[in-house]
Amino acid sequence: MSTENNCTKCNQAITGTDFVLCRGYCGCMSHMQCSGRTGVTRALMNYFTTHRKNLYWMCDNCAELFENSHLRSITKIADEKSPLMSLTEAISNLQTEIKQLSSKPVPPVLPPVPSAQSSALRRWPTIDPVRPAKRPRGLDLPQKAAECQSGSKQTGENVVSVPTCEIPADKFWLYLSRIRPNVSNEQILAMVRANIEMDTDPEVVKLVAKGVDTSNMTFISFKVGLDPALKAVALDPSTWPEGIMFREFEEYSTRKFRKPSVVALTPTSATPHADKMQQ
Repeated sequence: MSTENNCTKCNQAITGTDFVLCRGYCGCMSHMQCSGRTGVTRALMNYFTTHRKNLYWMCDNCAELFENSHLRSITKIADEKSPLMSLTEAISNLQTEIKQLSSKPVPPVLPPVPSAQSSALRRWPTIDPVRPAKRPRGLDLPQKAAECQSGSKQTGENVVSVPTCEIPADKFWLYLSRIRPNVSNEQILAMVRANIEMDTDPEVVKLVAKGVDTSNMTFISFKVGLDPALKAVALDPSTWPEGIMFREFEEYSTRKFRKPSVVALTPTSATPHADKMQQ
């Protein structure tokens, strides 16, 4: 049962006009007799019922709050400066505008009328741009550089020439690795001369990039230029001390790649794995 129209004193339903409404803060309703107005005349009670907007009555609790001047000043300032009233009013106006717009009929969307200029342009057929013919492959690709040849004219009184350099002799390059980073080129040179029994100094190149700190490396490598006649001796394992890793040095370029070694699996080596899979 709803208690909105019940008397705050006796908690009984208010059915007639014999009641008063609190005009204070709570807005409660009370019977005329329950409100403490039992001694008033019938004429005054009738005046209450017919002029409710002109007469203000407050319950005891609201009356005590109303007597507090500080509370009244705070309530007045809050009512004047509260943004709730303006926000409520703005929402109400927006809802009204939405209802007005929704009630208006939506005009149909008509297709655009073609202009005289667009109609004239449509008469001309579209022409695809002409693509240039594809360039045939293989005709203008850079060919392999021709091998250099050496002049054969002998120098004499009627021959004009310029000073030239000697043709470098062919060398066999040996790759040495697994060497500690603090080993120098001079130490490698002395080791190669002693083990191959050479009379001349070989060319030693450290295979470390310029500016790299070798103290952080585990090992370094060298390449040694030798006479091709010493190739068999240089590739003999008995020539070098234990721990030295060596092989023929190969110059790798963009046209030459080292192929990885391929290990062929035999049925014997594959059988244990097959037995494990079956188990």
